[in-house]
Amino acid sequence: MHRGILLIFALLMTLFSACGYRFPGDEHTKTLIPEMQDAVIHVEGVGAKEHPVLGRLLLVKLKDRLNLRRSRASIAKPPHLHVSLQRPERVLSLEDREGRADQYQVTLTANAVLKFPDDRKPMVFSEVQAQTSYYELREATFTQASREQARMEALEELAGSLEAILTGGL
Repeated sequence: MHRGILLIFALLMTLFSACGYRFPGDEHTKTLIPEMQDAVIHVEGVGAKEHPVLGRLLLVKLKDRLNLRRSRASIAKPPHLHVSLQRPERVLSLEDREGRADQYQVTLTANAVLKFPDDRKPMVFSEVQAQTSYYELREATFTQASREQARMEALEELAGSLEAILTGGL
C-alpha cells in the first residue's frame, strides 16, 4: 500500500514536470540578475490607472513569480523595477453572421525598466505582449464575465512573459 502511494506520487510529479508546471517557491526556476535581487516593483502606466485591479494583480503576480517579497530593509536604496502596463486592447476578430456570438481578442502590453539609485544607466527590457481570444455572447449577463476571464488569462500570460525576460529566459 505504501509503495503504491509513492508510485502514484512519483507518477504525478513526472506528469507535472513534463507539462512545464512549476511548484510554488521553486527557487531553481527563478534566477534573477544580481542587480534585481532587492528591487522594488512598481506597476504604472495608462493600463494600470484605467484598470487598477489589473495593475494590482500584475504587481502581486510579479512579486510571487520573482520571489521579491523580501523586506525592503535589506538594502538602503534599492533599485526600482518600473513596469508600464499599456491600455488593454479589445478587437473584434470574427463576427458571427447568425448574431449569437462574436470573437474578440484581448491584448495586454507591458514594458519594464530597472532604475538604480546611483548614476548607473537604467536597464531597459524588451516589450512583452499577451493575447487571448474569447467569444462574447450577445447576452448581456455573459459579456462582462467573458471579458474579465479573457483579461485574467492574458494577465497570467503577460506575467509569465515578464518573468521570462527578467530572469533571462528570453
